[in-house]
Amino acid sequence: MALCLAVPIVESTRLVSPHGLVLGGKTLKVGCFHFPPFTIVKEDGNGTLSYSGVEVSLVRVVAKSLGLEPEFHSPSDGKAWGFIYKNGSSDGLLRDVIEGVVDVGMAEYFYYPKRTRVSHASDFYTLEHFCFVRRKPRPIPQWQALIRPFGLRVWLAVLASLAATILFLCSHNKLKSFPRLPERDVILSSLGFYIGQSLSWSQRR
Repeated sequence: MALCLAVPIVESTRLVSPHGLVLGGKTLKVGCFHFPPFTIVKEDGNGTLSYSGVEVSLVRVVAKSLGLEPEFHSPSDGKAWGFIYKNGSSDGLLRDVIEGVVDVGMAEYFYYPKRTRVSHASDFYTLEHFCFVRRKPRPIPQWQALIRPFGLRVWLAVLASLAATILFLCSHNKLKSFPRLPERDVILSSLGFYIGQSLSWSQRR
C-alpha cells in the first residue's frame, strides 16, 4: 500500500499526529479497485458499492485505531495502479495519491523505487514467491515401475555387481572347507538378495 499518514501519538483521550493535527472524526479517503483477494468491490442492484478483502480489513483496523472513518474511492480515470511517465505525469490510482484525491492507495501495491520519488510506501506486510511451471510428467506404467526409475548406468552397475557376487559365491562354494551347495541355489539366493534389497523385504539369515 502507498500510505500518506503520519504516525500518531496518544495525547489524553484524543489521537493526534506529531504535528498536532486531531485525527478523531476525520475521513480517511482510500483509493482501490477490484483486485481479489486484497480488495473486493461488489455492486448491488441499486448501484451501491461494498468493499471487502484483506487490505480493506487492514485499513479499517488502522482507521479505527486512529479514530478515522474510511471512505473508499475508485481511481478517477478508471485505470488500475498507475504509472509515472518520463514527462513526470502519472495516471491511475498513483495519480490520485500524488494529487491528494485520496489519502491512501491500495490494491497489492508492489514496492518500486521510482514510486518513492512521489509517494511514501508503508512497510511490507506480505511476501510473494514466483516460479515457473511446466507440464507434469505422466505416471510410469505399472509394468515399467521397477525399471524406469533408474538409468542405464545404474542398471549396468547392478548387473555387474550381481555377476561379481555370483562368481564370488560360486568360487567360494567350491572350497573344500565349506559345505558345497548347488550352483543353482547360489544363483537364486543371490538374485533373491538383490531383489529383496530393492523391495525392502526382510532377508532370511
